[in-house]
Amino acid sequence: MRAADGRFELAIKEWAKILWVEFFAPTSRYLAARELVDRLQVDSDLPTLLGGDFNTVPWSYPIRTITRSFRDASWLTRSYLEGTYHKLPGPLQPRIDFVFVSPSLQSTQAEVVQCPTGDHYPVRANVRLSGEPLH
Repeated sequence: MRAADGRFELAIKEWAKILWVEFFAPTSRYLAARELVDRLQVDSDLPTLLGGDFNTVPWSYPIRTITRSFRDASWLTRSYLEGTYHKLPGPLQPRIDFVFVSPSLQSTQAEVVQCPTGDHYPVRANVRLSGEPLH
């Protein structure tokens, strides 16, 4: 699946199978997301920022699990579907890196930073406490 240059090479049928599992099966990523959300709910009154490489795509089972309690900082921005993993052949690159905010936080801006280091582009988000005036 991985070529010598680090890129993945998969047929459409293989991609479809991977996506079906990500959207509908209780994968280890789903179980980890559920555990993470459960642990963070203990301190649900605290402002919480959750971010990183989730190795799954928007609307997948793990991401839907997280967004029941947290908001995606990129939601309703131009970068919502912008790819963050750039080692795949073809024009479509998946977004697998996310920043989520708890209800007590508000994202004021989010973007994928197109820097050439590594195999992922980072996601940057500006956040503030909900209810605080913008400066």
